[in-house]
Amino acid sequence: AAESDSYDYDPQDPTPGNEMLHFIEKDEERRDTLVYTTSALTEPVNVTGMVTMKLFAKTDARDTDFFCRIADVFPDGRTLFLASGLVRARYRLAERQPNFIEPNIVYEYEINIGGISNLFLAGHNIRVDICSSSFPEYDRNHNTTDPIGKGRDTVVAHQTILHSEEYPSHLLLPVIQR
Repeated sequence: AAESDSYDYDPQDPTPGNEMLHFIEKDEERRDTLVYTTSALTEPVNVTGMVTMKLFAKTDARDTDFFCRIADVFPDGRTLFLASGLVRARYRLAERQPNFIEPNIVYEYEINIGGISNLFLAGHNIRVDICSSSFPEYDRNHNTTDPIGKGRDTVVAHQTILHSEEYPSHLLLPVIQR
């Protein structure tokens, strides 16, 4: 029922990554990751194609990252991460032309998670994680306007993900009907 969820991203303690295509027996509880999980599926769901996250978010930093991954959660709790994607706020409009954000303004981000082909079986759950790093898979964003990889200072970014009628963050899944 809440219209937003928040977390803090500290570049000095980045969210770990590299779980792709591996089973995770028990997820580490981290306060810098939002986890959204469907209820157990009552019938199989075939997802084949490109997955995209439309994200409405704000931060108190001038630059930050938003990372999204999709996973298949088995009835016994094992989690199989299938694909992931990232958007760096300064490059949300053009890949090579930095355009820094204004703190505490809502922006729409498109995160291309990539192509998957997975049959989520009945009893399984579809899970989406949102965080601001996947280290060392991707370089940490220091949340400053310094050139990437050259700054020494870091800033803790206070992130807010919106999911309201006005700001409908959502995952676009290419579901193949049987």
